[in-house]
Amino acid sequence: MNKIATVEPQTKAYLPGRGFAREAVEALSASRGEPSWVLQKRYEGWHHYEELEAPLWRRTDISKLPWEELIPYAPSQASLGGLAALPPKLHAALATYGERAGLLLQRDSASVISIWPKRCVPRV
Repeated sequence: MNKIATVEPQTKAYLPGRGFAREAVEALSASRGEPSWVLQKRYEGWHHYEELEAPLWRRTDISKLPWEELIPYAPSQASLGGLAALPPKLHAALATYGERAGLLLQRDSASVISIWPKRCVPRV
């Protein structure tokens, strides 16, 4: 038998502005109530993001992505009640993979469905 776990959404909905900016890093950290050392690590990551060139992938051209239109982080606004709540297209996609060791689905940066056989249930 599989164990099904759903992750409840954050109680305080937070949706940052569009585009990747240092202010979005600060707003994300503030919305989560993170300690200053975590924000410092985020600043270090942001510094690397600004200094490094975009990666060059063989089959994916990310230079045309509209970075100013993307939302860098979006928490889950509602949890899913289980696999039955998934759209039909996703059911079809999942069916193509057949048997699997487990299933973890994310929605807006948060895990919403986690299904593991009892022998593989992650320890929390």
